[in-house]
Amino acid sequence: MKNSNIQWIGEIPDDWEVSKLKYIFDYIHRGQTPNYVEKSNCKVVNQSTFSKFFFDRDNQKFTTDCRYNDNFIRKKDVLMASTGGGVLGKVFYYDLDYNDSIADSHVTILRATNKIESKFYYYTLSILFDWINNNLAEGSTNQTELQRDLLGNSFFPLPPLATQTSIADYLDAKCSEIDGLIADINKQIETLNELKKSTITEAVTKGLNKNAKLKDSGIQWIGMIPEGWSVSRVKYLTSKIGSGKTPKGDASLYSEGEVLFLRSQNIYNTGLVLDEKNTVITDDIDREMSNSRVYKDDVLLNITGGSIGRCCIYNRNQRANVNQHVCIIRVNKELILPSIMHYFWISNIGQTAIQLYQTGGNREGMSAEAIKKTIIPIMDKAEQHSIATYLDTKCTEFDSIISDKQKQISTLETYKKSLIYEYVTGKKKVES
Repeated sequence: MKNSNIQWIGEIPDDWEVSKLKYIFDYIHRGQTPNYVEKSNCKVVNQSTFSKFFFDRDNQKFTTDCRYNDNFIRKKDVLMASTGGGVLGKVFYYDLDYNDSIADSHVTILRATNKIESKFYYYTLSILFDWINNNLAEGSTNQTELQRDLLGNSFFPLPPLATQTSIADYLDAKCSEIDGLIADINKQIETLNELKKSTITEAVTKGLNKNAKLKDSGIQWIGMIPEGWSVSRVKYLTSKIGSGKTPKGDASLYSEGEVLFLRSQNIYNTGLVLDEKNTVITDDIDREMSNSRVYKDDVLLNITGGSIGRCCIYNRNQRANVNQHVCIIRVNKELILPSIMHYFWISNIGQTAIQLYQTGGNREGMSAEAIKKTIIPIMDKAEQHSIATYLDTKCTEFDSIISDKQKQISTLETYKKSLIYEYVTGKKKVES
């Protein structure tokens, strides 16, 4: 072994070299902003096409800009997401037979001749997400961009071609095994989440007495409910239903003050998830937004975007406010417990109510009026307490098992990353 003189690489075998990436790949270029059309023979690859670790062929858009021949994606190209926090630095090895796609301006293409094994460098880049973001990206939080010159001038291991190929083949096999284990655990988590949702739905529509006589609720998507229950529109069980807004101004508005500013990314069915550095606003801004202040036991429901329908109870004593993507549902505790309202929204019937509203043409989000009109099963307070206590216990059990499964995935992903590092830097050798 010898010193590579590159910090992240460390020692490498004596017969390996290091080289700038621009001398390893013949072509390192960003794509171009395409002219989108309804239908054509040419498709566009953007970050979302591959940043979730699979190639989303079905959702590719079309363009007429097939004249950009260099931007046509070819087999064995390495694609790198080149803009945006949380995505920049993700890579994909294009091993597909489709030759009808060009890269847009948010994707960098790395292409080489037969002098290297590009799959080897795909594996190398796949473990450098944090390093790429810390060393090769510049710009503001919301507009970070990969700097192509910095990427090209970065040093990478350069083993003999035969060694590159053997390492790539070995990692194909080992990573496939690990990915299979992760996929199996993800299926288990999916099953557990479905069982959890079914348990919640059964409790909020049928109660805990398996022998209770049932009646038709009169609402098709709710179905049968116990005879002693009724149904009510949400507006009759609440004292407030409304969302907030985003204050005008620069990003500094979200880093000064003591009032939590909650957004859709903070709202999860299992509870509030705050950032490492919480987004906060000042007292002055909070006063301007006094109508959207959040109080303890308020039910918070995401009403727009991909996280629509996620819901939790605000259980903190800290002052808080919300933006326009989160709706505050403040219940009348004489009529319904916050926990029952929460469990309703995350049950199958609550999610169905949201889907029905969106099917009606309101795909951008759910309005306060739609929430007010939503029909919910209601039971007496004693039974509400029993159901809430039962679901609190059952959901804690489910969440504990799911958390253990997620830790298993995290351990496997860490092992996979470590395995790749050991081989692409030559710390371990593929045995023949």
